[in-house]
Amino acid sequence: LQYIITAGEFPVRNYRTTLSVEAVSSQRSRVRWVGTFDRADPGIRPAKGKDDDAAMEAVRGVYTTGLNALVELAENIRGIEQTIGFYERGGTEGLRDVAAEAFHSSASMKFMRHGTLVDVPIAQFFSDYISAGVRQERELYIDSIDVKDTAASTRVTIDYATHQFVDFFNLLKIEGRWLIVSKIFHRVEKLKLPSEI
Repeated sequence: LQYIITAGEFPVRNYRTTLSVEAVSSQRSRVRWVGTFDRADPGIRPAKGKDDDAAMEAVRGVYTTGLNALVELAENIRGIEQTIGFYERGGTEGLRDVAAEAFHSSASMKFMRHGTLVDVPIAQFFSDYISAGVRQERELYIDSIDVKDTAASTRVTIDYATHQFVDFFNLLKIEGRWLIVSKIFHRVEKLKLPSEI
């Protein structure tokens, strides 16, 4: 990502910067953020607030704030992925207690059945919709994660041989942990190929 600043109160001129991300491993990335700029006042005796110190302080503040926000976002996404991992493992392997690790105790599940809203307390979801000890043949994919401070939403697709579930989760960061507070979903039937009919 490359960008320039052409106007505003930022105490620099000719500001250009590049932000790049390089994969170091499957779990780690290296972020490099470099830029070039001149102080706002090009004179021999620059005015205070438009001198080299002001320019360096401003740019350092932007980089520090931006990189800290990036670290926080990465940690939040990792925490949300861990929560979805509990949901995936619990549902796939029939482990109700593992699936429960993903949810706040007050969470609920809502969906439409034949045009009627169904509202299920999360404890009932564990007992009625997860077959204890029965492994499901399915794959789970995280389609999207959207995070803002302590709130997040996630869309997940669960792929079975004959159908898919598309789940939408609302999550909150509660006492340092991301927990699902509500779940809605839609079931999508797969079309049969002519050879399967």
